[in-house]
Amino acid sequence: MDKKYNVLKPVYDIDNITNSIKTTLKSGWTGDGGLTKVFEKKWSQYTGYNNSIYVNSCTAALHLSLLVLKDKYPRKRKVIVPDITFISSAAVVLQSSLELILCDVDESLCLDPKALKKLVSDEILAVVFVGIGGNSQNLIQVSEICKSSNISLILDAAHMSGSKISPEHSPHLGEYSDYVCYSFQAVKNLGIADSGMLCTQSQDSLEEISKYRWMGIDKTTYQRTESLEKNIYKWEYEIDRLGYKYNGNALVASCCLAILPDLDKNNKYRRSLRNKYIKSFSSLDEIKVIPHLNENSTSAHLAQILLKESKSSNERNEFISKLNRHNIFPGVHYRSISKFKYYKKFGQNIINSNNISDKIISLPCHLDISINDIDFILDKIKSVLA
Repeated sequence: MDKKYNVLKPVYDIDNITNSIKTTLKSGWTGDGGLTKVFEKKWSQYTGYNNSIYVNSCTAALHLSLLVLKDKYPRKRKVIVPDITFISSAAVVLQSSLELILCDVDESLCLDPKALKKLVSDEILAVVFVGIGGNSQNLIQVSEICKSSNISLILDAAHMSGSKISPEHSPHLGEYSDYVCYSFQAVKNLGIADSGMLCTQSQDSLEEISKYRWMGIDKTTYQRTESLEKNIYKWEYEIDRLGYKYNGNALVASCCLAILPDLDKNNKYRRSLRNKYIKSFSSLDEIKVIPHLNENSTSAHLAQILLKESKSSNERNEFISKLNRHNIFPGVHYRSISKFKYYKKFGQNIINSNNISDKIISLPCHLDISINDIDFILDKIKSVLA
């Protein structure tokens, strides 16, 4: 059977993961606690962040971040989100009963600092920066804008597991953000099933995050079970707010722990694939590669290009269809949010992202792709362009 070159494809260390799952099952504890606590500690050690809170998705981490900020600054009601990102980044704003403002991006696909400055006001609660594909472009400039205007910054690091500002940087993505939200969803770099991590350097909001994460309850089941030795009944707890079922579980955490030791090695391999694309496209006028500021330390979750001559999404889609005939299946990350019927009203003066959105293509760049595969993909792209 001919190989399919999919834009994203997880590759699992099945033996290692299976052994980890067996150990977890034998422990008798597969829910919140146990290995979820081990994973939180290991993730903090790996990334350099003081506090890591394991949740069931990056979306949950984003929502929790907004909930605690909303409580802290009740008079601020507006949140700025880039117009090119997965819909979760925007949806959680509305789910938090806050006002969504979509902001333009530049050709890095990250928030455009110039566009952001025009949207800043005393009503802004937070800015969500999305490190699309692992890219840290504009993060520091956005952080400076937020700091000077007393605005909180949330880093949507869904694509950034293992990404660093620079190769030796600790914490990985700096201390520019109040909260850093990671994704371990199935196709991410540390992906299996779905879960996420909420990281912060501050101790201030940990208790609030914990309550919101577990239905408003002040102690998790695991904590209450541990407290039996102290003669505290495990059914005794308090609830002081409306909470959510956002906890992670030990079974998925055990899988993440099994593959965490290989994350840096795997990201290095992904970067080698990105570099192959970058060098090969440098001589093609029709293609612009989306560069990463942190090219030497990016997670390289995506290898994205712009089809420069594309005048509409239909032209871009036709280009992708021609590649499909060769078993090459690129993706689009992402369609401009303001183009969706429901979200159109939240974006004003969106120019760059609407134009760029029609040109974006994500090429296969993962552990099931070889350098020879890249040569094949490049050859077919050139033939389609000819």
